[in-house]
Amino acid sequence: MYKLYFNHQLSTTKLSEEIQLDRYVAVMNNKSAVNFRIRFPGEGIYKMELYGGSPTGFPLICSFRLDCNEDVSNVKPFPCNPEAGFGPNLVTTAAGLDPESHKTGFINIKKSKTVNIRFNLTKQVLVQTVLVHNNIKENVLNQHVNHKIKGQELEVNVEVPQQGEYALQIHTKPKGSSEPFKNTCNYLLASEDMNKKKRFYEVSLHIELSLHLLIPLFRLI
Repeated sequence: MYKLYFNHQLSTTKLSEEIQLDRYVAVMNNKSAVNFRIRFPGEGIYKMELYGGSPTGFPLICSFRLDCNEDVSNVKPFPCNPEAGFGPNLVTTAAGLDPESHKTGFINIKKSKTVNIRFNLTKQVLVQTVLVHNNIKENVLNQHVNHKIKGQELEVNVEVPQQGEYALQIHTKPKGSSEPFKNTCNYLLASEDMNKKKRFYEVSLHIELSLHLLIPLFRLI
């Protein structure tokens, strides 16, 4: 759990109060670690607070001051801000999806090239797949993602209609259930290699996890 703030008092520039700062943070699940990708929608001073889960609640673990000294403009938020983050996690496995192919949250994808994502199913579930983009309409994106279940395997096929950044959302519910679909896994897709191309308006914060508590072992990437 995290919170991102902009310090209006210490910053020399102003940031619109309409900006939803949580849309500028991507939580990337990576097995036993979590990577927070943080973007800066404007020049100024920010604060990031991290909270850890415990039986008594979500205590504050640590906080960081983040200074953006660049004159940034046209910085886009991430396509969505899922509660479970990007990449398979405990929610994914609890829902009956065991990742077989893509086990981290970021996928580098080329335009018009199909990416095949596979899961082993440990439960009988119904599945919905949704592709999200900041500007492209959902009815257009629906033509670029599909899924099928073969026996105990779920196969999701996705492609992107143009260069840019997308989010793939996978929703499930138990087969035969009348309850609504729940988000169980997400992937951040980009038609450029975000892991190699340095973005001056984006930093990464690497957090090691131990059970349900955050260990204070951090590094900026």
